[in-house]
Amino acid sequence: VCALAQLAAKAPPGVPSFPRAAAAACIGPAVGKLGDRKLAVGARAMLSALAEAIEPGFVASLVVAELEPTPSSDARAKAVRGVPAPQARAEALHWLLALVGDFGAAMAVPKVLAHFCATEAENKSPVVRSAAVKLVGALHVELGPVVRAAAITDETPAPVVKAIESEFEASPFDPRAATNAAVGRTKTARDVSAASAA
Repeated sequence: VCALAQLAAKAPPGVPSFPRAAAAACIGPAVGKLGDRKLAVGARAMLSALAEAIEPGFVASLVVAELEPTPSSDARAKAVRGVPAPQARAEALHWLLALVGDFGAAMAVPKVLAHFCATEAENKSPVVRSAAVKLVGALHVELGPVVRAAAITDETPAPVVKAIESEFEASPFDPRAATNAAVGRTKTARDVSAASAA
């Protein structure tokens, strides 16, 4: 299924685009497979193909929605995570980090990602916490104050604030980074267009 969705998402020019509803149906199972060693490569490739074919922000927001807690039907039960496996959650965060690197922070719903990273920085798994802090740091390099405001609020626990602030110091805001990322994407898009026209 992942391979078929990837092929459909990479349709040649002139072919109708991959429908968002179909992409949404594929993204949930793919996120769950990111923690599976045998299927992770295909799942990552499919998510990347969908982001390229449809819109990076749309795919990123669905990946985050798949990982966020959903209310349980039992009022006494705690919220249930869509993907509870720490390895799958960490791999989803690594994929989101790659998405930010490929498309730039502004294309990947930065406020949603920054807030989500602050939540994930409280995760019990150190692998998930580390991946979340790295992702918020990558967002901070390009968008600085916007990401800081979304990631650090009055409700953010002190240990999370300390970890995020430490990452912000290691990944300082560089206003030129967002411009350089946009120029790089434009150049790559022109190169791909020229190659397909030839």
